[in-house]
Amino acid sequence: MQGNDLTKLPEEIKKLRNLKLLNLKFNNFSDEEKARIKKLLPNTEIKF
Repeated sequence: MQGNDLTKLPEEIKKLRNLKLLNLKFNNFSDEEKARIKKLLPNTEIKF
């Protein structure tokens, strides 16, 4: 999902419990949204 000009991810992303890596580089997430995503996916390595 790199470089898609996203600003928010849906709440349903938390259903991806076995996700190991999520590359979100080159998107436009606010600091608050980054924190929310990290909380939704606590066991996933997330690259912003």
